[in-house]
Amino acid sequence: MDAQEPANKKPPRVVGIAGGLLGLLVGRYAGLALLIPLGASFGIYAIARKFVKGTREIILPAFSVQAGHLVWFCVGMLATQQFGSNLLDVVVFGIGLTWLIRSPSKRPLLVLNVFQALALVINGVAISEVEWGTAAHRALTVHIIFRAVAIALNVMAIRKLQAPGSPAHLAGAAVT
Repeated sequence: MDAQEPANKKPPRVVGIAGGLLGLLVGRYAGLALLIPLGASFGIYAIARKFVKGTREIILPAFSVQAGHLVWFCVGMLATQQFGSNLLDVVVFGIGLTWLIRSPSKRPLLVLNVFQALALVINGVAISEVEWGTAAHRALTVHIIFRAVAIALNVMAIRKLQAPGSPAHLAGAAVT
């Protein structure tokens, strides 16, 4: 790194603009299917940010996105009274997120990533079998986006936990 470069280099402005436009397009397409998990994720993050300190701050973005997704599963199951295959998601998410918040470390993040990757494949197959524009397609689009974002945030959290000088690395949490 050049001595004149800032330590926290910001992404180029065009990345932010492209991300905003992509978010707008997805929001217009997905509608309420995006609003519930996105709102829940932001709400969980905003509330938890006031109480979570230390190592848990590192995992908070990953935790919040996945917890918001979990809220959406629960709302959907209660609204439709369909507790079938979604119950597995709720149980695995619940256990994984409880483990993550109690022990903010590499292992629960990796386990959540394995689950998210498997579910992403299942959602990818499912979306190929439904018609564009249907409620099922919009919901699966949001599931896929949330799973991809969760995987990325989990990887980022692992990297931060393992970074020399991080509170987790100094406490030994990065290796468990």
